[in-house]
Amino acid sequence: MSSCPIVAFCKRAEFLALLIFFILSVFSLRDIFVTDDPVAFHDLAPICNFNQLFRPYDFPWDYKSNLGSPNMLTGNAVYNLPLLGLSLLLGSVPFAHKLLLVILSTLTGLGFYLTFSFLLGSRTAGFASGLYSMFNPFTFTRWIHGHNTILFAYMVLPFATFFYLKTVRDCGRKSLIGCGLLLGLLFTINPHVTYMFATFILLHAIFNIAFTKNGEKAVKAKLMAAQLSLIFGIALTVVFPFLYQLSMVNLPVYSVRAEEAVLVFSASDVVMYILPSIALFAFISLAFLYFWKKKIVPVSDLIKAQRQICLFFITLSFLTVLLILLVAVEPLKLVYQWLFNTVPGFSMFREANKFTLFLVLSAAYFLGLTAESIRLCVSKNGSFTKRNALTLLLVSLVVFASSWQFLTGNMGGHIGTVKIPDDYLDLEEWLSHEKGDFRVAFFPPAVWATTYNWALRWFLDPLVALQNKPTVELKSEFDITQSASLTRWVYTALYSNRTVKWGKLLGVLGVKYVIVRLDADMPSFRDDLKGFSLFNTLVAFGNQQDLIFEKRLGSLIIYRNPSQLPHIYESRGFSLIVGDRRMLISLNHVNFNFQGNPAVFLDDNLGLAYLFFSNASYMLFQGDPYWNVILSYLNGHFIIRPWLYASLSTNPTDKWVKGDLVWHRFNGDLNVAPDGYIYTEGANTIKVPLNVENSGEYLVLIQVYNGLPGSQGVRFNINNFYNYTFQPTRYFEGSYVWVELGNLSLSSRSLIEISSLGGPAAISKIAIIPKGIVDEAKEEAVRKIQASNSQKIYIFDTYTWNFSTNALAVNPKASNGRLIDLSKSGAQTRFYVFKDEAYTLTLKLQCREGASLKVYVDDNEESVTVKQQNEEFAEVNIGPFELKKGYHYLKVEGKMGDVKLDMAVLRTNVKEDDAIVEDLRRLNYTMLSSSEYAIYRMSRSVGCLVFLEGGCGYWKLYGNRSNPTIVNAFNYASLFIINEPEDQYTLKYVGLDFLTQGLLLALPIALISSLGVAFLRFKKVSQRALLKLLIFRCESR
Repeated sequence: MSSCPIVAFCKRAEFLALLIFFILSVFSLRDIFVTDDPVAFHDLAPICNFNQLFRPYDFPWDYKSNLGSPNMLTGNAVYNLPLLGLSLLLGSVPFAHKLLLVILSTLTGLGFYLTFSFLLGSRTAGFASGLYSMFNPFTFTRWIHGHNTILFAYMVLPFATFFYLKTVRDCGRKSLIGCGLLLGLLFTINPHVTYMFATFILLHAIFNIAFTKNGEKAVKAKLMAAQLSLIFGIALTVVFPFLYQLSMVNLPVYSVRAEEAVLVFSASDVVMYILPSIALFAFISLAFLYFWKKKIVPVSDLIKAQRQICLFFITLSFLTVLLILLVAVEPLKLVYQWLFNTVPGFSMFREANKFTLFLVLSAAYFLGLTAESIRLCVSKNGSFTKRNALTLLLVSLVVFASSWQFLTGNMGGHIGTVKIPDDYLDLEEWLSHEKGDFRVAFFPPAVWATTYNWALRWFLDPLVALQNKPTVELKSEFDITQSASLTRWVYTALYSNRTVKWGKLLGVLGVKYVIVRLDADMPSFRDDLKGFSLFNTLVAFGNQQDLIFEKRLGSLIIYRNPSQLPHIYESRGFSLIVGDRRMLISLNHVNFNFQGNPAVFLDDNLGLAYLFFSNASYMLFQGDPYWNVILSYLNGHFIIRPWLYASLSTNPTDKWVKGDLVWHRFNGDLNVAPDGYIYTEGANTIKVPLNVENSGEYLVLIQVYNGLPGSQGVRFNINNFYNYTFQPTRYFEGSYVWVELGNLSLSSRSLIEISSLGGPAAISKIAIIPKGIVDEAKEEAVRKIQASNSQKIYIFDTYTWNFSTNALAVNPKASNGRLIDLSKSGAQTRFYVFKDEAYTLTLKLQCREGASLKVYVDDNEESVTVKQQNEEFAEVNIGPFELKKGYHYLKVEGKMGDVKLDMAVLRTNVKEDDAIVEDLRRLNYTMLSSSEYAIYRMSRSVGCLVFLEGGCGYWKLYGNRSNPTIVNAFNYASLFIINEPEDQYTLKYVGLDFLTQGLLLALPIALISSLGVAFLRFKKVSQRALLKLLIFRCESR
């Protein structure tokens, strides 16, 4: 019974601390409760309704984000669980979210109060430490940046630390299990905090063992190894399904570049963070020196009463992290970037200031010691209540003086709420009632950085975070997927007036509705986004001609796209594109039927040429296809991708960089490459290994972009022996062309040095072909193409012709938005034919008055007269005529009148696209989840199934008898070639199976961890007591 008052006091003290922390949390966030509007600031998007809370559960495949994307992170899924419960309980999502933020802040204070009280042996010290752990520069930064998952993980962190410390001291089974479960929970919430906590307990264990007496180190090491193994084993049970799915799918979704890993301070940072922190540490230091000098309190005894190991460890951690932060500042940032690239896991810390977590907790520890010293000082002349009240008041003043922004009620104006206009609520309601699977595209584009004229502060665009329909978006620079690259190219093509057929190009992406936002804009300081401003949107959108006005909701103007491709559909065949992304625009301008013949890019599917040339209904060649066709028959290791050896950077002035982050250069012209490229501006060199397996003689080719304004050329050096210089032949309307470097002797150590001679330069692929293989590949390609019944179509758009610079004319109505003025320059080109056939040439011309021109096909001359046209463009057919296998020459010259060449189309026969899609029955399918579909009753005549998501083979189509062949379609989607149609298929994201397998594999891990815990629990009492005594002795020294 004597312990009851103590227990009651403990409970009362903890409850009182909880109440104080709650009051302080409400006070610091009081402004968000002034209105009923949802909170919205920086990375935190406004959550308005209950349905938006389910957005994170589109897992493991997120079909609503852009063109579909793997959903690797689960932080918001965990964050939304309590938010769902509070919303159901309170009946208001915005209010529930505000209350959740208060709860996170409150529990953070309580958790650190319990942890530091346990560590320092004083509730006064624990309260001081808990108070500073709530209000400090680290948490302030997370609040103003809307890092909700970090704040959530930060709330869990002290409880995980508390259980870890209890495990080390008491060998308790419950605390060990609790630590393991919370470590697993941390992983699912936020990887940054998890990494730092895991690093902390590993280093603490090593430090603990190192400071143990030599005779006791072995026992201590075994004990701590067992404890840590069980902690990580229990955590692994929780996270293994996610880790397994992540490792097996291995999608290169997000990438962080080292050049961003730097710590930059502004003048406001000095005022808000640095000076207050310096003042706090000065207070702590002066307090200790004063107590030590005056001997008012035996500080040395106080320190000795603490665990010296913990004190030394925290001090060393503080100094180490301080050093890490110092090397992240100019001019020492190269040291931090080396750590970023070298130390495992370090690459997630693009923002070096996340490491201030260690500094803050170290400061909280020393502030707790200071508070206890002050309490002991005051206790000489005062009552128990008085000395504690005075101590806590003084410490509170110190904490809030160093973190004064928390007293403003809105973090100095950085956080708050926003009233969402009724237009967007009506739009969400309207879209939710629209039937079918489709995508929505916004202009200005949906992007994380969108600014609104009705919002006082910036926040994450809800159209990319909380959308209820799949939305085409410009992903952040971290997203390096092929689908993100394609979307960027589509938007740059539309904004640079490359076509007026917006609907046809967006239809390839499955877009049904196009929505113009008159209240949205792009940040002017972003080079990659400022071109999509509202002003540029209105200018570019005025040119579109094939979207149909649907309705208007205030500032939102909605158009319907009649050219939308179905989300999942069947076709009798497919078409093969031998060229780059611009072929999508060119083919739209000849009204090619993509639904009847979905397009696959040859560059996307290297190694499948044998399948394409035998089965494609159409072969669509962009200019001269010779080397693209030949190289498609080579094994993949004969193709070198230079971007694998270049830096991921936005600064191409001092090095070659991957094209992922410079896609906006030259209005996206370089980004036409379906697979990848490298780019530089200036005289820079990159070395690329040629990865030759067998030494010998090889033909070396390189794909160079010919047509960059200001380019001085590129020099290639192989093995410091052979040199070849490429000089551009044009400085506008460029394209990637294959350049033969010659036959060279190569070995496994061969390197190619690529040096820009000045100005901009871009390189796509490198090919090395063993001697003799070229003729074999050519013969095989010719044999396959000659045996095929597919129709061959050559597209000669502006960029495939050679002509004078002054002849270029801009017209958005033309294919790819450009014309060649034949009155100023003739146009000529050459191309390769793989099969002797009869061809018909169609010229698409702009002629507002009568004109004449001459057309040369090899040595054959044809005079053409074009009558005055009322329409924008005229078409002239020449032929049919026979072309033999080999290279041919095509030239067009204007003789009289104002005539401009849009494009030329050469095809084996002139006929309408006979792939009638209407006679195929409507495909019946059911969406089982975001990662799985059931498909029923396919037509017996079908040859292909198209799924406008999940290229690169990460979706599979499963039948009862066979699994169809999968290829990439439209540079982002999936096309399944079906030989024997079945009644039912399952279309599934492969990550879903790996997630299921991970759950099953986690069971034996859970079993092993349970046995380990049971072993520790049921070991002999004498052994347990001995170990506990040993730990106590070690920790007391």
